[in-house]
Amino acid sequence: MEKQESIKEVFGDTILKVRLSSPIKLTQFDVACEAGISERYYADLEKGKKCPSLDVVKRIANAFDMTLLELITRMEGNIK
Repeated sequence: MEKQESIKEVFGDTILKVRLSSPIKLTQFDVACEAGISERYYADLEKGKKCPSLDVVKRIANAFDMTLLELITRMEGNIK
């Protein structure tokens, strides 16, 4: 039986893909600063080690110039 990814792992994979696919070369530091969170916390989110609040998810979406719905829709596409 295949292990199902947790929501925090799916979120981490999603924000990593969004950051790396951005036409502007964004670093973890860039996104963290724009979202008003620490670079370390953002890195932990990308690694699927932390579970963010909805407020933080919205701020990260805004940092990517996306709506909350757009980010969640991308996240749903990554659920296996």
